[in-house]
Amino acid sequence: MKIIGSECPRGSAAESLDSVSLQSPVGEASVALDQKYPEIFNATTDGIVVHDAETGQVLDVNRAMLDLYGLTYEEVVTPPGYRPPPFLPPYSAADAYRWVRKAREEGPQAFEWKSSRKNGEVFWVEVTLKCARIGGHDRVLAIVRDITARRRTEEQLRESEARYRGLFEDSVAAISQALPGGRLLCVNMAYARLYGYESRDEMMREVANVGKLYASPADRREVLRILAEEGAMEPREFAVFRRDGSRLVVLVSAKAIKDPEGKLLYYQATHVDITGHKQAEEAMRVSGEQLRALAGRLQAVREEERTRIAREIHDVLAQDLTRLKIDLAWLHGRLAKPGLPGAPEALVDRISEMTGIADAAIHSVQMIATELRPAVLDSLGLCAAVEWQARDFQEHTGIQCRSNLPEAEPPVSHAAATAVFRIVQESLTNVLRHARATQVDIILRQDVDQLVLKVRDNGCGIRPETLSNPLSIGLTGMRERALLLGGHCEIRSEPGEGATVDVRLPLPRSENP
Repeated sequence: MKIIGSECPRGSAAESLDSVSLQSPVGEASVALDQKYPEIFNATTDGIVVHDAETGQVLDVNRAMLDLYGLTYEEVVTPPGYRPPPFLPPYSAADAYRWVRKAREEGPQAFEWKSSRKNGEVFWVEVTLKCARIGGHDRVLAIVRDITARRRTEEQLRESEARYRGLFEDSVAAISQALPGGRLLCVNMAYARLYGYESRDEMMREVANVGKLYASPADRREVLRILAEEGAMEPREFAVFRRDGSRLVVLVSAKAIKDPEGKLLYYQATHVDITGHKQAEEAMRVSGEQLRALAGRLQAVREEERTRIAREIHDVLAQDLTRLKIDLAWLHGRLAKPGLPGAPEALVDRISEMTGIADAAIHSVQMIATELRPAVLDSLGLCAAVEWQARDFQEHTGIQCRSNLPEAEPPVSHAAATAVFRIVQESLTNVLRHARATQVDIILRQDVDQLVLKVRDNGCGIRPETLSNPLSIGLTGMRERALLLGGHCEIRSEPGEGATVDVRLPLPRSENP
């Protein structure tokens, strides 16, 4: 049994009976209430029982009371002699009468307990006992209300609150609750430890306002603005201070907690420490920049070495071979001169063979020098080099290669021109090796602030796993060349529909048209 006070619940039948005069000189209580006030006595949903204040005898009961317990009128209204009414605890008559006496001597009594219907079903009721003078006699009115649904709801709420408290306290995530102005209401232990405190109470004493934690006042204002306007905030990164003054980077998400009427109660926020993650990201970014710078330097060194070797081959070896050919030609002419006595035919034939070998060596030297570093790229520029490469590719492979180039030479640096030319070479090499294409289109154009290169083929395409494979050296090399110059290279392909290499490099601003 639960005593809930001495006041009658508002809105109940007890309140309704207060509004009528119970002092009228009428006969028995049953006549007074059942006939004089039928709209109150039998229309209310609360059970009403009237019994004698002196003897405890039940004098009258309304229909709602009978329906509540599944009883008949005769089973409730007792003959002379006391029998505990069904709405009182199943104690002795003395115990039941004690409650009636308390209502008569101390005023209205209100309490809750488990009761049972006639069929044995257990349920919760709220009973209010109130004394009144009716027909010159002291009577006690008992107003009985079924509160089973409310008690179940309360129990569910208690269980829910207990589960929530358990989750709140035991969560590894740092959780706080604060008023709209930022004043902390509650934090869990994970939150206190995150900010360097030994206990929640210690943190609550030292950190009155959550705004103190943010490294930037603007961040605190931004959080409050988002919550005020949207009622919730998706995870966002903020810099915060720990108790010892060190900085953390935390991922903050928050939402507004409201009551059933929609009134804002507090904001609940979750803080996740991502400082280590951010430090690892920064370390990886720096490492990536260092590796990219190293790759760029190695690329530049390789191009410089290629240029030097090509120049040496062209300027030294090719010239020596040319002079050798000239001498062989002179010797051949002298030995084969008509009328020269004793000219050995075998020697003339051998010199002719050596001349052919010298011609082949000179051609090989020229090919090697061109592959190392095409002279046309340095002497005539990027457009001429791309056009030469397309023509040479078509002549040697039989694959139609069309080039669409701007009329004016784009204002690109030496490094950018080399990167574009090498990407064209690598793209054509991939077409020859893998694409089984019959046509390739090379498009080079200058946009407002960038140079655009597109190489398209009509071949069999590139498999998705090959496109994403970091061990695809050729594709990765093209992407890295573009990244080193602040641009990007995108390679798109669908099986059976060919492939497209799309390169975009920024142009120097001072040279923009």
